[in-house]
Amino acid sequence: MVYQQNLHFIRYKVNQKITAIVTRILKNDVTEQTKLVVAFSDKNGATLAELIFFDACTGSGCPIKAGDAINQKVEFNLPDKSFYMVFSMANSESDVLGCFYFLY
Repeated sequence: MVYQQNLHFIRYKVNQKITAIVTRILKNDVTEQTKLVVAFSDKNGATLAELIFFDACTGSGCPIKAGDAINQKVEFNLPDKSFYMVFSMANSESDVLGCFYFLY
């Protein structure tokens, strides 16, 4: 896993825009190619919305070295029903650095 879990939601309700602050201590280097990805699915794994991509270095600058912290504020809309939300950091589809999820 690329980071230790630590996610803060400023406000959240289904079918509304939220602001999340993602803070992590990195276990791998992050470069300009690294993306923070947000995905939503139902309990059966069916996709509920398009993937949302953010530049991982926004606010922190690149590169971010392993052992340093990332602190990124992101905004996006939530689906209109219960969901699993997955946050991941990846350099490409085949180079996922880590992820975590939770059920809302």
